[in-house]
Amino acid sequence: MRRPADELAWDLRALAAADSLTDERAKEYHATLAVRGFYPSLHLNLAEDYRKLGDHGSAKKHWELGRETLGALGDDPYGLGIIEAYDALATRLGLEPDSPDFRARR
Repeated sequence: MRRPADELAWDLRALAAADSLTDERAKEYHATLAVRGFYPSLHLNLAEDYRKLGDHGSAKKHWELGRETLGALGDDPYGLGIIEAYDALATRLGLEPDSPDFRARR
């Protein structure tokens, strides 16, 4: 099991990689990939990393940034799982979601 600080470092590298990636480059790997689809999971992971490290301010910041990207998710099991994970993390962070379905903000 990795330490939370190691997970944070890994996830920060993943966010930086996504920030430098274009949709055209992503499509070289798979025709349906879009960079915006990576951000909900990336910010969710970062929010959880910061929560584990006790930095609730940064955790809430990434939770909010990620929540703003939920519109990139499909209505499939993966997208629904990410939505559920945001809901669970909101509870762990003591946040109240605006609505039971975060996609209402899409």
